[in-house]
Amino acid sequence: PADFTHTMNALLKEYGDEVIEITVSAADGTAKEARNKLRANSAGAFKNRTGRYRRGWRASLIKKNTSVLAQVYNATDYQLTHLLENGHDVVRGGVVVGHAKAYPHIADVNDWAIQAFESELYRRLKEK
Repeated sequence: PADFTHTMNALLKEYGDEVIEITVSAADGTAKEARNKLRANSAGAFKNRTGRYRRGWRASLIKKNTSVLAQVYNATDYQLTHLLENGHDVVRGGVVVGHAKAYPHIADVNDWAIQAFESELYRRLKEK
């Protein structure tokens, strides 16, 4: 009985380690693809005169024990992401003079990334 328990625990740990490795790989690949899509989508939708906003997209992966967090964010102009995605009031001299147009470019990529990660993870786990 002790050998069986030890063997089962070893097999489960090995399988768990493989699943974590596959999850990390799928999350990292999806985050990098999402970053590239955001860079492409940010190129021509609005006046991006310097290209700084477009080049500011980063992908990072944070691993803690059995959890993985993949995030895509704008490191240079994070303040603009919400304003560009949703539009905003234009204020001059304390008076609202209009509303800036929204340039939705993040939500579509977010929806794509969720679906792509799920399908990639399912595909890789099915191969195991």
